Amino acid sequence: MSFSEFSRNYNRVEVCTLTPDTIDDDSVKHWSVSKFDGSWRRGSTAGGCRNNPYTFWMNPQFVIRLEEEDDDPGDGEVGCSFVVGLIQKNRRKLRKQGEDMHTVGFAIYEVRTGPRETSRGSAPGNFTRFCPR
Repeated sequence: MSFSEFSRNYNRVEVCTLTPDTIDDDSVKHWSVSKFDGSWRRGSTAGGCRNNPYTFWMNPQFVIRLEEEDDDPGDGEVGCSFVVGLIQKNRRKLRKQGEDMHTVGFAIYEVRTGPRETSRGSAPGNFTRFCPR
């Protein structure tokens, strides 16, 4: 594809890399991919942003279990890296008809398991504050 054709079809390029050395690193990395499909539907799953405390909890929610620590002993951290990507299906077609992209955001909450876990998990207060009681 020529640059001029690319420029006609795309206005932004985003490159995702976890660390600058991953491009030059020759070691084999093993990735696991999970795909979750959800949608915002007015009246049922469109809860809006956190400014809407009575409906925020209705937004699509997905549990992601990170089970394996990153295998980089040199970074001094224990953790599990993950990448989240969101897309708006078929919106490009609607943009040609004058509609714009929707504003989309997401929140990630840690749910710890253990003796104090409740039926909802132990989600932080800024999440449970928006759940119905």
